[in-house]
This record gives sequence, C-alpha cells and structure tokens, in this order.
Amino acid sequence: MEGNVLASLGINLPVLLGQIVNFLVLLFVLKKFIYNPILKTLDERSKLIKDGAKAAEDNLKKQAEIETKEKEVLKKAQKQGDELIKKAKDEALNLKNDILVEAKKEAEKVAEKQKKELQDEFIKQQEVLKKQTIDISTQIAKKIMQEYLDEGREKNIIDKQLKMLAQKN
Repeated sequence: MEGNVLASLGINLPVLLGQIVNFLVLLFVLKKFIYNPILKTLDERSKLIKDGAKAAEDNLKKQAEIETKEKEVLKKAQKQGDELIKKAKDEALNLKNDILVEAKKEAEKVAEKQKKELQDEFIKQQEVLKKQTIDISTQIAKKIMQEYLDEGREKNIIDKQLKMLAQKN
C-alpha cells in the first residue's frame, strides 16, 4: 500500500532512491573537492591576514626607527653625491682635453698619411706619363725616320735618343 501511496502521488520509488543516491554522491564530491579546499583556503587567508596585521605593527615601529636613520643617511649621501659630481666633472673635463689632444694627433697622422699617399700617386703618374711620352715620341720618330732614313741609321738614332732620355731621368 505504501508503494501505491507513493505512486498515487506520482513518485517512483526507484527514481527517488536513484536521486537520493545521486544527491549523496554529489554532496560527497562537493564536500571532498570543493567545500574542504575552500575552508582550507579561508583558514590560510585568515592566518595570512593575522600575520600581516602583526607584521604591519612591527613594520610601523621599525619604520619610525628607519626614518630617523634615513634622514641621517640622506644627508651623508647628498654630501657624498655632491663630492662625486664635482669629481666626475673634473675627470670629465680632463678626459675631454685628453680626447681632444689625441684626436688632433690622430687627425695629423691621417693627414700626413694621405699627403704621403698623394705624393706617391703623383710620382707614379709622372712615371706613367713619362713612359707614355717616350713611347709616343718613339712612334713619331719612327714614322718620320721611315720616310727619310734607312733601317740601320734609324736604329742608331733611336738608340741615341733613348739613351739621352734615360740620362735625363
């Protein structure tokens, strides 16, 4: 009859038992994996807050001590900083002067080197020009001599001229 009463109310006993089991499993899972970790996290946060409050009080006391020491240190640091700045400016000025002197010496070396290279190039060009002038002169002389002289006399004249040019150089 009890089964009929539940059935008349529209309740299916196996489904109801299944839902109860499902609810208990869900309750177990939630407690095991969600509720307990949340409680653990809340306890840890509570402990952290208490520790933080205690640390804050300690820090306030230490801060008062540190502020007085800090003022003294700042005065010393300011004095040392001023001395360091003055020293750095003096060293920078000396370094600047040294660099300028070195740069001037280096510029003079470079200018001297370029001057020597230009002189060497000028001498080479003069030699090339002299050689070309001799070659052209020889060719002109050959053409002129071919018209007026025989081969034997021509060769003697050319040799004499080449010797004279060689002696001038």
